[in-house]
Amino acid sequence: MIPPRILAGVFAGLWLLGASAPSVLATTANDVCAPSADPCVLQKGSTLSVTSGSVLDFGTRALVLPTGSGTRLDIGSGSVTIIAGSLTLNPGSSIVGSPACPLTPPFPPGGSLTVDVTGDVSVLRDGNAKARIDVSNCAVPGNIQISAGNSMLMKIEKVAGKQAADEDAPEPGEPAQVIEAAGAML
Repeated sequence: MIPPRILAGVFAGLWLLGASAPSVLATTANDVCAPSADPCVLQKGSTLSVTSGSVLDFGTRALVLPTGSGTRLDIGSGSVTIIAGSLTLNPGSSIVGSPACPLTPPFPPGGSLTVDVTGDVSVLRDGNAKARIDVSNCAVPGNIQISAGNSMLMKIEKVAGKQAADEDAPEPGEPAQVIEAAGAML
């Protein structure tokens, strides 16, 4: 049997290791992947936090979030723009801007996401595994604006708490959304 004092020391050391690990932050497309990477694929299962005010300009390169629970591009309460040749969120991946809500005010707002691609936008689903774009929040929702130069395929039930096909004004607590495609919306 391992003495409790040693176990406590091991757990404290592991906690310190985790607490001192730096956050992975991105402010440009080159922070996400190498400039020559096409497609630019996030590491499976990773979370990449994007600094507020960032413009992730991939030019004509494709941005792909791979299949897998935990693959996230996190914009927090910030305002982020993604410019790319195409955008694919595979099942289990997400772009989120919904920070945790404290029990008492002030409540952080949801993020503001603008996506402008010259090609296709695909937000995919496979059975129960769903990709998602979520800027909802407990009190102050964010907003989403997606423009696709070609087709948009959204195999989802909801986009950030609102039915993708709804054209009414958002309900209180739901984000504003603008979704446009020059080609088909599937």
